[in-house]
Amino acid sequence: MLSQSLPTSSFILYPYRYFLGLLGLTLILLSVAFLHISLGAKNIPWSSVYQALTAFDHANSDHNIIQTIRIPRLYVSLIIGAALAIAGTLMQAVSHNPLADPGLLGVN
Repeated sequence: MLSQSLPTSSFILYPYRYFLGLLGLTLILLSVAFLHISLGAKNIPWSSVYQALTAFDHANSDHNIIQTIRIPRLYVSLIIGAALAIAGTLMQAVSHNPLADPGLLGVN
């Protein structure tokens, strides 16, 4: 009988790489989200963004812009991005094609 080695995942062999990659992507996501909140038609200073997130003041117009417009828009964009990522992953899994696109299934 031939001895066959079981396939091992690179996650099992190098778990710290995945942890560092996930940590790096999380930091990038948080920094881009912070930039998304501070930049726009009216640029809001970072200190005001931090204050709006930690100590909201109804009288401050910058805080109202952040709480009523920019944060909900950020949440919606994160949810839509996650939904598109899941849809792409499902399309690749169903078709067994890593280069799957909507045209493959006739959705143009």
